[in-house]
Amino acid sequence: MGGVKRWGRAHVPELVALAVGVLLRLSMALTYDARIGYDFVAHWPMIQYLIQRHALPPFDLNTASAHPPLYYLIAAPLVAMGLGAGALGWLAALWGIARLGVVWAALERWLPESRLARVVALALAGVLPAAVHIDGMITNEALGLLFAAIGLLLIPSAIAGARTGRIAPMIRLAVVLGLALLTKLTALILVASVAGAVGLEIIRAPSFLRALRIRLAPLLLGTFLLAAMTSWYFARNVELTGQIAPTAFEGSQKVNQAPFEQIPYFKRRPAAFYVGWDPRIFIHALSPTGLKPEPRFWTVLIASTFNDYYVYSYSGGGSYGRQRWVSAAGVTLGCLSVVGGTVIALVTMLTWFGAARALWR
Repeated sequence: MGGVKRWGRAHVPELVALAVGVLLRLSMALTYDARIGYDFVAHWPMIQYLIQRHALPPFDLNTASAHPPLYYLIAAPLVAMGLGAGALGWLAALWGIARLGVVWAALERWLPESRLARVVALALAGVLPAAVHIDGMITNEALGLLFAAIGLLLIPSAIAGARTGRIAPMIRLAVVLGLALLTKLTALILVASVAGAVGLEIIRAPSFLRALRIRLAPLLLGTFLLAAMTSWYFARNVELTGQIAPTAFEGSQKVNQAPFEQIPYFKRRPAAFYVGWDPRIFIHALSPTGLKPEPRFWTVLIASTFNDYYVYSYSGGGSYGRQRWVSAAGVTLGCLSVVGGTVIALVTMLTWFGAARALWR
């Protein structure tokens, strides 16, 4: 106990940051109605389909049926046992709390040179509105984010291990990435990141063949394991749709997408969509600002990260039928959050470019 107390006194700022994040997620589990979360009307039927049919649903059942099935395979038995939507909200909150623990471990492991940076990063991970909101919903996002965080913890070790031919770190990473891909296909960006990082190391090595030969066993075994875990899902996609990774726009939303398929890909959005900004977001940080009259990608991205942009009762409020509302205090705090979030996002982007330049050199 003496050792625990000494460790606790030495980590007071980190424990405070973690405690705030934990309390926010417990507040979601205790007070947020998981049935009003993002795409509940798609995720819940997926769970019910598995319970009733004991089989994966058709690809075009709804907007969620295009997702990999791991989350639904976990949730369905729990609901079949008699647990309700609230229990799945609690499960999301627990996954969110576990993710914060992984983030702390990753910061301690890979950012030992700056305690201030570690505390700030952990605090931001704990209070980021989009993350807290998701961690109370019935969605595959919370589980996918947990696997992604574990992957980010393991990736540097796996890449470093491959430099000396070590296999175990890459195997551990492959298992985590396989679970992440079976939860949500956005984990493909992590797979691409690892491939890109290893590829750059090989290309920049004094001897291309020697660098490739050393890394060959970890890369081949990791790839084989990842394929063994996920290939059945991609093969099913090809069988059902002819595509490896189709989305809902090739399934239940195909009718909505059809008019845009006639427009050449690079003509669907003007340049202003990618580089423009709608300053009205600072005085009305809710939809449809940034979407109408002209859509602006970065405006909506920042607003939906740092505020309940689509109005899913994160700050309370409620709904009258299809019409949702937010309290005056919620609107004001949301605007302030977007102002602060814009600064955080700008600093993050500049730091990313600076880090990439330093690492390349």
